[in-house]
Amino acid sequence: MRSALTLETKWFSEHEIKIIRGTYDATARIGTQQLSLRRIAKELDVSPALLAYHFGTRDALLMATLHWALAGTVRRI
Repeated sequence: MRSALTLETKWFSEHEIKIIRGTYDATARIGTQQLSLRRIAKELDVSPALLAYHFGTRDALLMATLHWALAGTVRRI
């Protein structure tokens, strides 16, 4: 069930939101240049296959993370 709105047209599951939040934290600590799907998976203590299942690619996960962060900023404005 999709339950967490991130942008007007983009919905993520609660599980995907946990992954996105963890990716956001990892990006803040490490930077995007150093992050691969494997590195993100290691940081989140999940398998790379789980990330690929939900987001497909590293870039898609990073884009989802940026959308989520931006949507939070827009809601606060």
